[in-house]
Amino acid sequence: MPLIKCKECGAEISEQAESCPRCGIRGAGRRSRTWIDSLKAVSGTLNAVVGTLVIPVAGATLAWCTFVYQQKSQEYQQKSQENEKLQAMVESAVGQDPAKELTAVRVVSCLAKIDKLPGSFALSVLGAVARNSNDPKLRREAYDAIENLTLEPKSVEKLDAYDKVEIFCLQAALTPCQYFRQKNLGYIEKYATDDVLGHEVAAKLLALSQDVSDPQTKIDLLLTVFNRYGDPEMMQRAIPILYSAVKERDPSQSDSNEDVLNFLEQIAQQNRGDRSQIRVYLALALVTNNQHSREDYLGKFALVGTGKNTRDEAKRVVESIARTAQDDPVLVRILDSAAKNLAGEIQKAADITER
Repeated sequence: MPLIKCKECGAEISEQAESCPRCGIRGAGRRSRTWIDSLKAVSGTLNAVVGTLVIPVAGATLAWCTFVYQQKSQEYQQKSQENEKLQAMVESAVGQDPAKELTAVRVVSCLAKIDKLPGSFALSVLGAVARNSNDPKLRREAYDAIENLTLEPKSVEKLDAYDKVEIFCLQAALTPCQYFRQKNLGYIEKYATDDVLGHEVAAKLLALSQDVSDPQTKIDLLLTVFNRYGDPEMMQRAIPILYSAVKERDPSQSDSNEDVLNFLEQIAQQNRGDRSQIRVYLALALVTNNQHSREDYLGKFALVGTGKNTRDEAKRVVESIARTAQDDPVLVRILDSAAKNLAGEIQKAADITER
């Protein structure tokens, strides 16, 4: 049994003793609890109490989080299912008959404004109806719905840059008035702020130029591809469509096509690089109806295409367009002249090098 000293006389006594045998003081063997002992006791009690509380609180928190997550998940799934049903309903309505398409246009327009349909889906439906319907009234209503989405800032701002570009490309393709068409083409610059979006715009305008029936609309869209967003590959794809659109606008080929020529001349003078230059000069040669001007443009095409970095590409450009021109003898003849001029300039360059 451990011994301790009496707090009164200092005699060694048992710590369990009720009183000191020497001085008789009571409680001499009881050790007083220090503040540290009290703190430990309180801490132990607190730990016990808090420990019992932490488990239920953590469980309740977890249960609440799980409930909220499940609720949000159910809401999201329900919303997704509703969207899928709406999209399926609209898709089934489009393309069957004008009455159903008219209903689909109105439903899509309304639902897009109240966030019940994704803007990109609404645009795809409205654009398909506006481009492909045989009913002029229906096309007009689809176009008006697209325009309403554009005019409402709240609706436009909910869309990402790709959808905004889609709106203005569609508007440009569907606007009958050339002034407003050019205005919509100008709006695209606000959103096509990088090369990726620029490439997207060029691809959309190229696709739309093949869907629309009005030749002037085709020309405006394609010249935008050349001027603002067209890389060399896009320009090459635009050349045969532009040639056909100019012929549609002037079947007798008596027009000078001065508006198109002046526009392409400005692009040629901007000197964007040899790869672009050979395509612009070839486009000029195809668009003009003046034989002297055509020979001049073909000469410039051959001169630029003679460079070491462009001669093979210039050949491929002519061959690629020629593969789509078998049914047009005039186009075949112009492309043959382009190939001969190019071969002649390449030979001249080779002769000079040998000397």
